Amino acid sequence: LKARHEQLHVAVWTRQGHGVMMAPRSGGGQGDRVMPVQFRRTYERGLHQWIQAKQDDLETNIVALDNATGSTVDVSVTSYADDVKERNMVENGQEAIEVLARSGVLLDGIISELTLTQNASKAEHLAAFYGQGQDAETKYLAR
Repeated sequence: LKARHEQLHVAVWTRQGHGVMMAPRSGGGQGDRVMPVQFRRTYERGLHQWIQAKQDDLETNIVALDNATGSTVDVSVTSYADDVKERNMVENGQEAIEVLARSGVLLDGIISELTLTQNASKAEHLAAFYGQGQDAETKYLAR
């Protein structure tokens, strides 16, 4: 591990194509086991604010009982490093679109205060409708 930190180099590039190479000699690098936790610490408070805003505005949270603490926990949002996954329970395709759009606006409002933005080009959506009429709802979203 010591050698990894002594040999770590970080390249920082501007949009104009200019760059600088640095050797930090401390901190963590991509692939270090602790980095997902360290990275998440930068925006964890904002993530909790977003979850609360989703509960208040959208009422799409999914809760479960934590047997260890006895408290109710929202399990509709999970994260790993900078990847955030949300699950929403909706009635139809139109509501799914509305909930995703509103949820995104809520998240943008909170993380912009941290000088962060969503990478919309990496967003992925997976719909699963069950029961009668599910084919039509899936087709509605696929258009």
